[in-house]
Amino acid sequence: MDNTGDRPVFVGAGANLPHPSFASPRDTLQAALIELDRRGARVVRCSRWYRTAPVPASDQPWFVNVVAEIATSLSADDLLVILHEIEDLFGRVRSVPNAARLIDLDLRLSWGNVRSRKWEDRSAASPDGGARLRPAAFG
Repeated sequence: MDNTGDRPVFVGAGANLPHPSFASPRDTLQAALIELDRRGARVVRCSRWYRTAPVPASDQPWFVNVVAEIATSLSADDLLVILHEIEDLFGRVRSVPNAARLIDLDLRLSWGNVRSRKWEDRSAASPDGGARLRPAAFG
């Protein structure tokens, strides 16, 4: 990272349904990361791609996941707004917890503070202090 005032942020991305415009979940997530970069949250690097079983176990397709390191001067709340806008743009429908989805973008770690994506209040400052992270099987 350079010294422009950008700070590292980690965003988890996952999908387990094919998208009508982007085809595979991986293609959808790659397009979402390009969109994130376009909106001023620079993608520095990404983890390897993971396939993970749905949590809790179900008959849903397995998820494709990646974690991206982002460099941005945006606040956690502003970045969360952008993540939700991208999810909406890519057709995310919030129905029931743990449902299959076209896209899921989570603010995982921001400036040394654990954050939880709480879409109910759309705020990075969650009532539980941001300590709740959804179970993930990242290696």
